[in-house]
Amino acid sequence: MLTCTDVTVNADGRPIVDQVSLNVPSGSCCVVMGASGAGKSTLLRAVAGLIEHSGSISVNGQDLEQRAPHRRDVGLLFQNARLFPTMSALDNVAYPLRIRKLNRRSRRATASALLEEVGLGDRLTARPDQLSGGERQRVALARALCSDPKVLMLDEPLTGLDAPQRRSLVRLLTRLQRDLNLTWVVVSHDPDDAVSLADTIAVLDHGRLVQHDEVEVVRHRPSSPLVASLLSNPNLLTGSVSGGRLSVDGNGVDSANPGGSTLATIRPEHLTIDERGTLQMTVLGIERRASHTVALVGSRAGTLEVHCGQNIPEVGSAVSVHFDDQHLWQLPPQDAPVGNSAKTASTGSS
Repeated sequence: MLTCTDVTVNADGRPIVDQVSLNVPSGSCCVVMGASGAGKSTLLRAVAGLIEHSGSISVNGQDLEQRAPHRRDVGLLFQNARLFPTMSALDNVAYPLRIRKLNRRSRRATASALLEEVGLGDRLTARPDQLSGGERQRVALARALCSDPKVLMLDEPLTGLDAPQRRSLVRLLTRLQRDLNLTWVVVSHDPDDAVSLADTIAVLDHGRLVQHDEVEVVRHRPSSPLVASLLSNPNLLTGSVSGGRLSVDGNGVDSANPGGSTLATIRPEHLTIDERGTLQMTVLGIERRASHTVALVGSRAGTLEVHCGQNIPEVGSAVSVHFDDQHLWQLPPQDAPVGNSAKTASTGSS
């Protein structure tokens, strides 16, 4: 298990990472998300021992504070593969074992097996300039695994790859994480990659941890508008709580939160344009995306994205929007604690 307790990193007198406490169970994958500058990469570098920080960091109960970076059993894979340009793929992967003074035959055998594991068994002699971007990342991944780390951290490893390479590398990472039973921490901006890879998702906002929970909880029960938007849900609705009920244009769910005006959210895939709908809205626009079409609809309750089927409405037309009340989630107060406590902010279920 990776345990961070009150980890803080300061720069120019202000915190970039601000009292972050995070537990990642052994054998699981935690994806760290957040806007640019939220402190994601800085947190990884603190765990790796590459920057000064306060607070404590441990792996499997062993304090890392007094250990040099190369003795922490923590691997770090950067967005840029950072391979030695004049070395072959085999020699790049074997380099950490060379530093550890393992004999040549053993380190080459280990490196060869790892390159086979990542699908590059036929590219042992290729130099980085002879490899595609995805292949270079696979070499860098094999090199990170060569040190047999207890925790492997990947800092946006999929950025810059085309769609087929991304999908291929996500499948590889998912298989390796399962087969090797490693503890992984992955920084990602892409919600699809995050959901594919993660057991849990941790969201940072201006250096602070604002939610850490299982993937489906973070997707369907976000702790803030920021968390919702990072997981491809821009839908915010103005509602009100009265008598233990959250109401949005006549739709409602039970609520334990105090009365008054509030914000609620519902994912686009849980909305349909249907004559049964109770939300009366106007079509503001149509957006065609790779896998589906989205209608932008609006009313006094807010502006929503709705996934369309075959029948795409005309811009400017009046439509009825239908949803199951149980998919409506009331955002908790913004001073609510992070983590599993967000689950109890409303009784609406996903």
